[in-house]
Amino acid sequence: MDVRGYVESNAREFIDDLKQWLTIPSISADPARHGDVRHSAAWLAGHLRRAGFPLAEVWDTGGLPAVFAEWPAADPAAPVVLVYGHHDVQPAEPFEEWHSPPFEPVERDGRLLGRGASDDKGQVLIHSLGVRAALAASGAAAPPVTIKLIVEGEEESGSEHFAALLRRERERLACDVHVHRHARAAPGGGHADRAGPRPALRIVRRWRAEPPARDVRPAGRPAR
Repeated sequence: MDVRGYVESNAREFIDDLKQWLTIPSISADPARHGDVRHSAAWLAGHLRRAGFPLAEVWDTGGLPAVFAEWPAADPAAPVVLVYGHHDVQPAEPFEEWHSPPFEPVERDGRLLGRGASDDKGQVLIHSLGVRAALAASGAAAPPVTIKLIVEGEEESGSEHFAALLRRERERLACDVHVHRHARAAPGGGHADRAGPRPALRIVRRWRAEPPARDVRPAGRPAR
């Protein structure tokens, strides 16, 4: 089976898993939802373990938790790829502008609608399916490069504790390449990709797990 065939044959399971995750209102900016952010982190770590990642951990940050996962390559000398994402979501207000409850995901016209589906839970979860698809197509037991995921829980509220986490875990987060895939349809077709976490750059760049000197989140981002 090739990669596309594996993805297509497992698409229903992937969508059902994503819908389950989307029901968790992991709103980092709302103190009343901080328990849900922790629930979201635990859900993701469990999913990644079930998907085959030998290591998936919930990391305490002094604030809201991040998730770290690693799938080592068979060759210890293989390059290391670190993928960034976040599992927290923006507030859903105003509720009257939603056609369905934001944390009750629905499928409509070939799209999955719910808070966090495209920012950023869908992008995070697709990596587990992608790795499994690549391994199924190659027949290998381990990926050709070591894959690490770092998925924070405070991106939508300013990443207050993320810089300190990077300093604390810099050895475990060491990598050759950092990827932040945050894609959406681009004008005229295709996809718009960026790497970061911020600002918009190439899809892949070298990263040394060093925090930015200042907050580089763009002001006035539209809600997603």
